[in-house]
Amino acid sequence: MPFTSSPASSTAHRVIKNQYNNPAALYSSENISSFNSTVESDYISGEEANGRPLDHSQHSGSLIIDKESEVYKMFQEKQELNEPPKQSTSFLVLQEILESEEKRDPNKPSGFRSVNAPVTKVAASVGNAQKLPICDKCGSGIVAVFVKLQNHLCQPECYVCTDYSTNLKQKGHFFVEDQIYCEKHAHTT
Repeated sequence: MPFTSSPASSTAHRVIKNQYNNPAALYSSENISSFNSTVESDYISGEEANGRPLDHSQHSGSLIIDKESEVYKMFQEKQELNEPPKQSTSFLVLQEILESEEKRDPNKPSGFRSVNAPVTKVAASVGNAQKLPICDKCGSGIVAVFVKLQNHLCQPECYVCTDYSTNLKQKGHFFVEDQIYCEKHAHTT
């Protein structure tokens, strides 16, 4: 029972404190000095941890390069190929624009391109116009929301009183002789 005040029995587990369970011992000055002396002795003997000799022809203050490593060989191969670096697509497009501007008239300011008006295709516009509903009030094709009144179709802008052009959206409408009127003007007509 861990929370009783009884004396520890002989069956209780004891905690053993080693240097591995004690982080203070891991970072003691004795451990640090022994590690440093081991590293210095390896450096003086001229061998790396894997047993290969290191190149000490460089100055002692500069980096030590293992010329047998795979990474070093890979960098050397890339330098020997002398290929231009791969560029992104957007960079290539910009490069083409700049090169084409250099070939153009030098009197033209840079950054300007010739721009043409959009060309409408006659066949495509005729085909779409036949499918679009036609507004009974203005006669144009309806491409968005429209109002259907009995057999009449009209755009929301055209859904107005014939006399005073007041919007009939929240008011309602009346037909008098095929004309749309609000309630007030339908009675006066």
